[in-house]
Amino acid sequence: MTGQVKEEILTRFGELGVRVEEGTVCFRPMLLTRRDFRQDAGTYRYYDLDGQQRSINVPAGSLAFTFCQVPVVYELTTGDPWIRATDDQGKSVTTAGEQRLDASHSQSVFARQGKITRIDVGVPESSLFDLEQS
Repeated sequence: MTGQVKEEILTRFGELGVRVEEGTVCFRPMLLTRRDFRQDAGTYRYYDLDGQQRSINVPAGSLAFTFCQVPVVYELTTGDPWIRATDDQGKSVTTAGEQRLDASHSQSVFARQGKITRIDVGVPESSLFDLEQS
């Protein structure tokens, strides 16, 4: 990868609000606008840890990307933030009021162990960047 490609990847993760703090992965999108989110439902395609192409359904009012080859889906919410980690057995753990994975889930993602297969994050609409006020 060239320096410019790496810089663009880091810049986009910054725009998406992805940060690593004290060994945990945090999702705090403050530079996204309503236009960054899907208007209608669709499919997001990505490559898993084994190099296999996968796809997930993405609802309207959401945005999808991968972090360490784990799909992350931001979903707009009118309430408080939340985060849900789904493991390879299909079991989900949701934490209300947070947009941070706990340390054990974060380490699993960083190590690319395949134990966490999806991360969903509830993004309050009130936290989005408002182009009209800028």
